[in-house]
Amino acid sequence: MGTEDFVLSITNNGVVITDNVHRISFTTQNKRLLRALERRDINKINKEMNRIYQDLEFFNGTNNDYFYDKQIHDDINKLTPHSYDKDLREYTLGILKYLYILCKDDEPDYKKIEYLGTWLWDIGENPDILTTYLKTVSLIQKKFISKSEIQKQLNLYRGKPSTLLNKVERKVVLEVGRIIIIDFKLLGRGQKPDIGAIKVHVDFLYKVLRNKKLNSDELPYFIQLHVSTGNTLIGWDIATQPFDKKDMDKPIYIGIKSHDNLENEYEIVKSKYGFLSEESQRKIATALHQEKILNREKSSYLVSYSGLAMELLSVVEKELRTIINEIEQEEKKRMWRDIYTYLEQTPLIEDEQLWDNFLEDFKKMNSLRNKAAHGEEISVDDYNSVKDFVLESFVLEWISEFKAINNI
Repeated sequence: MGTEDFVLSITNNGVVITDNVHRISFTTQNKRLLRALERRDINKINKEMNRIYQDLEFFNGTNNDYFYDKQIHDDINKLTPHSYDKDLREYTLGILKYLYILCKDDEPDYKKIEYLGTWLWDIGENPDILTTYLKTVSLIQKKFISKSEIQKQLNLYRGKPSTLLNKVERKVVLEVGRIIIIDFKLLGRGQKPDIGAIKVHVDFLYKVLRNKKLNSDELPYFIQLHVSTGNTLIGWDIATQPFDKKDMDKPIYIGIKSHDNLENEYEIVKSKYGFLSEESQRKIATALHQEKILNREKSSYLVSYSGLAMELLSVVEKELRTIINEIEQEEKKRMWRDIYTYLEQTPLIEDEQLWDNFLEDFKKMNSLRNKAAHGEEISVDDYNSVKDFVLESFVLEWISEFKAINNI
């Protein structure tokens, strides 16, 4: 490392090092460096700087990385009752509380939620997480921490177990981090993460960590979260077994039992078809919920499926009308047959065979739509044909994906 890579200045707090490569400044109280600066001994300055940078192996981000991370840490201190720089337990609780706040936003910051999920994963999985935590705090505060100082702080924290997370707590932190990241990684285009479920998981984890409900002698293998309206956590059941180190690599199954079935149906639909209008999402959820209720009746053979079929078909009709009007830059009340005529002349996907199959099925649905609209009987077989077309084929996934890609 050459002197052109950094600028040094002496302040009351120590030596401020401005890294011209990473475009980040930080402070150190390295006495050898301070003496070398006072004596203007270039060789010793370079020697101490090289030693500092060897200690600072984790310091490999960019200015943008630093400011993004710093903003998150500042928000933890400002928006939650926890201080990220107090200890590892407080740091974890702050992350969870901040995640909960993000999940409650009307327009959640998906990038930040996924990013914080990786932090939870690291807290749970990283065997050297306490060292990583100490380095992270020093980096965010721009205060260089040497290896010897890290060791002193490690010894201090290890003497205060209440400031750390026990092995079972870290295992559950890992599982929740995995749930968040996997939810994002498995998303198809046109889908959105299940933010309601993420909110419930982080709320549960926050409460059990804050109240120290996870005993290090008992390892959970099944956790059921009980949820009510508004994705509100109302309780949980934990099945445990005596702690055995060999079981630490086994996953913990965390399930959600909703006590509001309609909302649960809506949350599933909202995640799967993330870019449909909210009205369409509600219609689909309502139709599926009503079907399940009606099928539980002893006299289910009396059920009329006209309304359910019409609800599902009206979603496809409305969403395709929205897409066509956006393409044509007009507001026109196209009906099912008008939409078919337009799509026949204007393919919206490149796979010709797939498009032809879709048009054929779309045309067949017109007669069922008309029957339902005019009050004629829709049999259970008719309804199942509608369900297959709307929910089992690629139709709604494609519509949601098309709207996502084209920002409709």
